[in-house]
Amino acid sequence: MKNSLKRIIAAISAVSMLLVSSSLQAFSAGKPMGDEYELNGLDVSKAKTKPTIYIKSLKLSYEDYVNAPMQNVFVCIKDAEKAYATAGFSIRTDERLTIVKTEDGDIASKGPALSRVTATFVPDTAHGFRAVIAGSQDLGKDGVMFNFKVKLPDDLKQGGKFPINIYYNKNSDLFTNALMDEDGQLMEAWVFTQGIEQGYIEVDPQMIDTTSTAPKTTASATTSTVTTTTAAPSYTLGDANNDGKTDSVDASNILRKFAALSTGGTATENEIAVCDVNADGKIDSVDASAVLAYYALFSSNQTDKSFTEYLKEKGIRK
Repeated sequence: MKNSLKRIIAAISAVSMLLVSSSLQAFSAGKPMGDEYELNGLDVSKAKTKPTIYIKSLKLSYEDYVNAPMQNVFVCIKDAEKAYATAGFSIRTDERLTIVKTEDGDIASKGPALSRVTATFVPDTAHGFRAVIAGSQDLGKDGVMFNFKVKLPDDLKQGGKFPINIYYNKNSDLFTNALMDEDGQLMEAWVFTQGIEQGYIEVDPQMIDTTSTAPKTTASATTSTVTTTTAAPSYTLGDANNDGKTDSVDASNILRKFAALSTGGTATENEIAVCDVNADGKIDSVDASAVLAYYALFSSNQTDKSFTEYLKEKGIRK
């Protein structure tokens, strides 16, 4: 059952990722933001050391975000063990993020990879800073170069994605060895043309409320009788995150609920009403598939029907 569930989730998640690749794709190594690095005839394929500097991306559930709206961002390096001594580049975050200084007033903290070199972090924009690294020997290591904290914005019920980028300035930035020789120059050229992996923090939307509308209590002035009434829950079929749309995010949320139910979790009446799109009395991958199939047609302008009309047309729901 577990293996079958994993295959179903993997298959549907792959389709979902394809449909919304522009907003959910992971970054691969390439150029930094900012200036173009001038090769001046250098052949970067001849570099003996080919490092990658990368920002560890974070994917948070809505619950994770509520519990920890402040997150650590880690800037790391690989394939450069004891090959570099001096470096400089900038970090810039999405404008919706707030960089939070340490208790000592520092904008970032040095990590183990820079334990034997000097590192300074200087603000250079409202939402960013420059890292300056210096050493007399090639003692820079692989691992975490430095980390810093950011505060996510308030009220992210609809979720959100927040890019965090490495920038290159041709007038000041470098990444080289202590000798600053040809090997160092080729290593620098590699880093700033092929060795940067950008990052992001992504927060999933809030799932639908698991409780109905709060009770409304009224009292008569002439009696001690108290009458409590509960409004009927409102929902839109298939809109699992209640953002007014039926799309691949809803399919992913339905899959999460299916996975939770498969391991002993429970669903409220409201969740069943929203997520059980084929009305068979259960929440499963069939419901998520129906949402994805509709979204694929709707997002490519192949249907203008509502989700409910689509389900009836296809005989999925009477």
